[in-house]
Amino acid sequence: MSNQIMTADIGEFTVTTKPTLFHYSNWCSTRPLQLIYELGLEDIVAVRWIQDKSFITTEAYKREIHPFGRVPAFIDGEFRLIESGAIFLHLLDKHASRLSSELLPPNLRPLLYQYLFFACTSLYDDVLSGAYWSEKPNERVTNYWRSALRPFIESRIVDDGFLESSTFTVLDIAMTYELVQLEKFNEIDETSKLGRYLQRLKKRPSFAKTFA
Repeated sequence: MSNQIMTADIGEFTVTTKPTLFHYSNWCSTRPLQLIYELGLEDIVAVRWIQDKSFITTEAYKREIHPFGRVPAFIDGEFRLIESGAIFLHLLDKHASRLSSELLPPNLRPLLYQYLFFACTSLYDDVLSGAYWSEKPNERVTNYWRSALRPFIESRIVDDGFLESSTFTVLDIAMTYELVQLEKFNEIDETSKLGRYLQRLKKRPSFAKTFA
C-alpha cells in the first residue's frame, strides 16, 4: 500500500502523515471516533467523514484503504486496520499517556476487553446482524436479547452511574454504538435502567460530536 490516502469528499489522493480514521455516520466507526474525541486526539489523528457511501465501493478505496469496501478503516504508517475493536485498542495502547485513570481505572482493564468483545460479537454480530438488520425477523435472537443480554447489561450498570463504575469510562464507549442501534429498534425503553443509562451516555460531549 502506498503512503497516499484518499479524501472522502472529493475522491482524490492526498498526501498525509497523520494516522487517519475513515468514518461513515452512524456506522461502527463511531466506536474509535468517540475515543478520539475523549482522548483529545483531533490534533494528531485525522478523520475522513465519508459523505457518499458509494465512495467506499470504488476500486481505489478497496485497493488503498479497505479490501472489503467498508468502514471503519484506520491507516497508521504501515498498518491498515479494518475492525472497530482493533482500532479502538490500538488507539488506547498508542496514546496511553492521554488515558487518565478516571477513563480507565486499572482494575477495570480486564472488563474493557469483555465489553468490547461483547459489543462486537454478542450485540453486533448475534443480535443486530442476526435479527434487527436481517430481512427476516429472528424470534430466537430477539428473545435472547430480551431475556438474557439486556438483563445482563442492566445488572452491570451502577445505580445512576455507568458500566461497572459510578463514573464514565472507556467501557461505556465500547458499548455505545450497539445500544444506540438497539434503541432505534425500540428495544430500549427510556424509562428502564438501561434506557436511563443510555440517556446519561448521550450527555457526554464526545457523544454529541460522534453522533452529530
